[in-house]
Amino acid sequence: MQRLTHKRRKSPRLNGYDYSIPGYYYVTICTQNKSCLFGSVIEGEMLLNHLGRTVKEEWLENVDSMDDVDLDEWILMPNHLHGIIEVKDSGLISPIKKSIISLPEKMQDNDSTLKADVITRASYEFSLHIDVTKRRNMVLPKFIGRFKMLSAKKVNILRGTPGLKVWQKSYWDRVIRDENDLNRIRRYIHDNPAWWRNDCFFSEKNL
Repeated sequence: MQRLTHKRRKSPRLNGYDYSIPGYYYVTICTQNKSCLFGSVIEGEMLLNHLGRTVKEEWLENVDSMDDVDLDEWILMPNHLHGIIEVKDSGLISPIKKSIISLPEKMQDNDSTLKADVITRASYEFSLHIDVTKRRNMVLPKFIGRFKMLSAKKVNILRGTPGLKVWQKSYWDRVIRDENDLNRIRRYIHDNPAWWRNDCFFSEKNL
């Protein structure tokens, strides 16, 4: 199986990209210092401990609390979470998306399929001035931020470590381009426990 790599870059977010654009996003969230907090992989199966079960519950509850996101394939590993998140089309155009649409003349085409493709490409090609507040209010960062905050709070209550960092500061993301990409990432997530010892996130660090 082709392995997915998580390259380091200056900023984990694509410059100028509107993370409220409908589509599929692959995200990876790691624990602080890659500590194995959530259970163990035994004979290719991920077995969650009480902290892992709590994080799993929060992950699912977080999805239920937001109407504009849905979950595809995902898995919680000992020290990280892989997930495919679908940002659904709410029928509304965000202010950032409006500014993208109004930029080049080529976006005035009547073909809605072409427009959607151009809008997606434009969000890579044009450097928009998006401040931290706007970015945090985009659908995907809002979803991840809320999950990390609430799950960390619950984990720290359970282990009696108020205020201790549970997750790394940011997270890794990838915009899924097509169905082949989507299916390949689904397989990777599904097979993650079987590959644990060879995983780039493999660690035996514990609490």
